[in-house]
Amino acid sequence: MASTSIVYPTSITEIGPSANAWTNPSFAANAPNGSYAIMASLISDTTKHLTGNPAGLGLAIPAGATIDGIEVVVRGLAQLLL
Repeated sequence: MASTSIVYPTSITEIGPSANAWTNPSFAANAPNGSYAIMASLISDTTKHLTGNPAGLGLAIPAGATIDGIEVVVRGLAQLLL
């Protein structure tokens, strides 16, 4: 069975109507390096969504191939600042 190694999006886009923008959304791209996109808000606030660009994943699916599964990993960090 063919498989691929873990791939990461190379670019991130903010979408959504919220006025609360992310600081450094590009930090959510590429391999894990300890950096995070940051958004400071109240608990009741909404945020824009961060979307990874699938074209930046470099995947090539041959004609006639069967995809048996896709694994998605989401990392996050939450901090309460008083």
